Amino acid sequence: MSASPASAAEGDKMQSSEDVDMKMRIHTYLRLGFGGNFKGSKSLTNTSVKASVSVGVAGRFEYPILKYLTTGGGLSVWSAKFDVPGSKRKFAFDVGAFIKGRYPFSIKKYRLEAYVLLPVGFSLWTQQIGVDKNGAGYHLGLFPGMIMWVTSKVGVMFELGWARSGWKYKGGGQEAGLALDQAAMNLGVTISL
Repeated sequence: MSASPASAAEGDKMQSSEDVDMKMRIHTYLRLGFGGNFKGSKSLTNTSVKASVSVGVAGRFEYPILKYLTTGGGLSVWSAKFDVPGSKRKFAFDVGAFIKGRYPFSIKKYRLEAYVLLPVGFSLWTQQIGVDKNGAGYHLGLFPGMIMWVTSKVGVMFELGWARSGWKYKGGGQEAGLALDQAAMNLGVTISL
């Protein structure tokens, strides 16, 4: 009977331990983009079309550099479409890196982390805009977020911010550019390694 309170106290100590701050991590999450606008350039100049909600899944690897700074990389697969009748969802693939400023702290037995994440990288979208190749380009964003560690190894993460993706299309003697700006939310699980 006396071992039970000791185990609980040890669990509380582990859960609120600062050790988790300097561990490598893996994040898996659901990615949601809230509407926004597709904006065209080049041969699509002055074209602006509303976007439907985008949805996808993503993963990230994170490596702490300092207590208040981390970096890493990730990839995501998501889909988007024009908010017009007859438009079909097309897939996008993102791969890139990020830098994250963070502030770890504790409330009672829980270890938390408030942060701002800045991702940037390569993007490919399978929508073809009157040309014969898929669009290749970039993605970037700004995501304030929070992690709450529910055990010493597993946490839940929530981010709410802004994402931008831009693609260029070439083919058939044509050139076009397209960009998508969206408010976005990421919700998932963080695992400490």
